[in-house]
Amino acid sequence: MDKQKSNLSTDEKIFISFFITPAVPAAIFSAFALSNLIVIVISFVVTYLIAGAHVLVLGLPAFLLGKRLNAIHWWTCIVVAFLIGGLPIAIWHGWSEFGWWGLFGASGGFGFWLLWQFWIHPDQ
Repeated sequence: MDKQKSNLSTDEKIFISFFITPAVPAAIFSAFALSNLIVIVISFVVTYLIAGAHVLVLGLPAFLLGKRLNAIHWWTCIVVAFLIGGLPIAIWHGWSEFGWWGLFGASGGFGFWLLWQFWIHPDQ
């Protein structure tokens, strides 16, 4: 089968990826709320908004720096996203929660790297 070329530019794909990325930790977080559908939907929406704020305020500058330094790799995305997910909660609520929230951030970072590797820059 022939691969179809996307009509989207690289910048458009990056822009879309910043909306997809927060859905990864939101889906994982809401999976822990398996009590009923309303709780799952509410937890997904709230977590998506919080993760989206992290992406906008911390992830976008980290991405711009990583792109400029040509340092977007699977391990840098996971480590930086772990810090982006964990540091704000550690600053506000203490270091005991750093690891758990960092794992949610790392899941988003890995999701972004998958988009980067296989959708945004599939030929590199």
